Amino acid sequence: MPELLIYVQRDASLTTIQLAEAAVVSQSRMVARISRISQRQCVAFLKFLECRVLLGSYDFQLKILTAIIEAYEHFLFEKLSAIKAVQEIHSTVALSEIKLTTELPLSSRLKELTL
Repeated sequence: MPELLIYVQRDASLTTIQLAEAAVVSQSRMVARISRISQRQCVAFLKFLECRVLLGSYDFQLKILTAIIEAYEHFLFEKLSAIKAVQEIHSTVALSEIKLTTELPLSSRLKELTL
């Protein structure tokens, strides 16, 4: 099943026939695999990118990536809400990404030393 998730992550528009060919299985077997994943509401469709402890109004922040909102909804209602210590949940959904970088602004002198 992990290979199925790899193919879907690469291209979510693949048909079951294309997925079956890529995984070298029959189309009926691929449909059965997809059905098993769907029935379990598989959390594998969520990627947990970050977890932070915060000061202020909120205690923790999770950054989660998913292309399937139902997977997030399942995680939210069936997993996270089921934790007794979790009293309140606030969610925000990003519509698009304007800028993303991990580069820190370094002084020009430091840049010269590292080159």
